[in-house]
Amino acid sequence: MPSSLHGKKELAERVKMSDMSIKKTLISAIALAVLLTSPVIASAGHKNKHVTPYGDFCDRVSNYGMHKHMLDIKEVRESLTHYFGDKGLNYEIIKDKGRFMKVVIKDNNNVVDTIIFDRHTGRIRSIN
Repeated sequence: MPSSLHGKKELAERVKMSDMSIKKTLISAIALAVLLTSPVIASAGHKNKHVTPYGDFCDRVSNYGMHKHMLDIKEVRESLTHYFGDKGLNYEIIKDKGRFMKVVIKDNNNVVDTIIFDRHTGRIRSIN
């Protein structure tokens, strides 16, 4: 009998260790799943994700961001229509002061971003 009792204790100890191993594996798998899906969930707030990437430029300038002249209002409107229209967004110029323009970006009349547009460099910068 003593050896049978010893065998049962040993078997119970192995089952307990196996259960702990399964729990650790399960917890690790859940933690990994949470870490991998977090960026997806975090970026799901707006269907267009990044409305205005930091320091983007209009399509009328090089990557160095210089024009031969300062864009007039018609050229600015064309650039903004092209840039944001491709994303299904519209805009409203709310302030035009010399070189810089403050513009509100809208999605179905809901404001989704506010930008500063530099008429000389073509730089588009979110100020939200």
